[in-house]
Amino acid sequence: MSEAGHKFLAKLGKKRLRPGGKRATDWLIAEGGFSKEKRIL
Repeated sequence: MSEAGHKFLAKLGKKRLRPGGKRATDWLIAEGGFSKEKRIL
């Protein structure tokens, strides 16, 4: 059975697996207001 695409890409070292890539990831981290108290699904 073949593995899911995101697992294959993760094995190749890809860490940003959502549309928008690095730009979207950087924006989300900057604007997300993350803290240890917050829970993210």
